[in-house]
Amino acid sequence: MKSLSLVGVALLVVAGACAQQRTAPESPAAPAPPKLSDPYAKAALLALKAIQSEGSRGEVRGGQILVPRRTFELIEAADREGITAEEKSVTAALHSVFIQKLTNNAARYIILTNNESMALLSAGRVRYKLRASELTEQDPDVLEINRREGACFAALEAMLRARSSSIPEACSDMALVRKEEKQKK
Repeated sequence: MKSLSLVGVALLVVAGACAQQRTAPESPAAPAPPKLSDPYAKAALLALKAIQSEGSRGEVRGGQILVPRRTFELIEAADREGITAEEKSVTAALHSVFIQKLTNNAARYIILTNNESMALLSAGRVRYKLRASELTEQDPDVLEINRREGACFAALEAMLRARSSSIPEACSDMALVRKEEKQKK
């Protein structure tokens, strides 16, 4: 049954291509990137949503980075669905985005901790947590992290929903790197 429906779809595609070839002038077009399979795209979307909602900073123990198991397992589930080189490349991008998300979460935590210390010194114990939270939400570095993450997650989601295999540029450098660190490179 499955092969019959694939043959039918193939015939429709060929018939459509022939009809289009008669009416449209020939133009050299760049080949489109291969499409992701439906099972892979669905698994990758689940992994992306888990990465997006991840609140952990991860841990370093014994020289190894320990990451949250649930999110990691969803990325690995997508990897198991991936068959083509393009799907494996998207999985590698998901791993990279996950590490960048954990890095950003650690940066947010450092900023929050610093703001808590500063608020405690200036406001006393009663309101320091509230004040620190307000300061952190308005911190330029946190705003930049949120902007970069939003751009990456939106672009990745659109890419996966379109079944495209083109990794968005917005995800290549999602983690915040301070100006001083960029100047050292």
